[in-house]
Amino acid sequence: MNTEVLVPKSISELWDMLEIDGAKIIAGGTDLMVRVRSGIIKPRILVDITRIPDFHVYRRDGDKIFLGSTLTHAELLEKGLPSIFLEAISTIGSPQIRNMGTIGGNVCNASPAGDGILPLYLYDANVVLLSKNGERRVHIEDFIKGPGKVELKDQEIVYGFEFLDKYRDHKYIFREIGKRVAMTISIVSMGLIFKLKDGIINDIKIAFGAVYPTVLRMRKLEKYLIGKPIEDPILSEAREIIMKEVSPIDDIRATAIYRRKVAGNIIFLLKERYG
Repeated sequence: MNTEVLVPKSISELWDMLEIDGAKIIAGGTDLMVRVRSGIIKPRILVDITRIPDFHVYRRDGDKIFLGSTLTHAELLEKGLPSIFLEAISTIGSPQIRNMGTIGGNVCNASPAGDGILPLYLYDANVVLLSKNGERRVHIEDFIKGPGKVELKDQEIVYGFEFLDKYRDHKYIFREIGKRVAMTISIVSMGLIFKLKDGIINDIKIAFGAVYPTVLRMRKLEKYLIGKPIEDPILSEAREIIMKEVSPIDDIRATAIYRRKVAGNIIFLLKERYG
């Protein structure tokens, strides 16, 4: 079966094309086209949304940032985003993948190892969804339901992502553990934003990738670490919390046991870099 590609130039054209039976949205296509070529999916019609200007927007209003869903990873690296976004995005694929892949596609692919997704969890981003009935907003943790599963209704599209740039005076750590930098899916990744006062953690946000069916915000761990110094006994207890909270799987990249140990040990980067 041949696949027809339609390219709307406006949102109104998009709605008309999505009425066609079998129509499926494509943006960068770095994940979707792999599945098409391998025969996993056989869409009759692909609707390419990358030519619609409304989706290709970067907007900053004070601390409020909006990222349009068809912005590529390479474009995001030029937008003056918080440093942890830039570091995480720079680990995605090769330069060619970053030039094609979009933030909307990365989120809708909903991989628990999606490094570009992890900062959105740390910043409590909202996913802005668009349909003929208007906009609705869904927190990123509620939008991503599991590997490849997202909270999208029929004839609804990801318009973009919004969050507050509220951690400018915080320190950060992003670490990806993989067999080879940039060209592989993470075995474990961790993003951490925190603030110290007189050697005591008084604010912290932590998320892990590739150790759970979704990116995992570690709220129990955050609560434990607030008000404590960066010392070995504290981090040892933090490691135990992590190892209990994560639920990794065995796959061709690593065993669940290895992932759990790595996730627990990676928290010691706090002392290595800032202790």
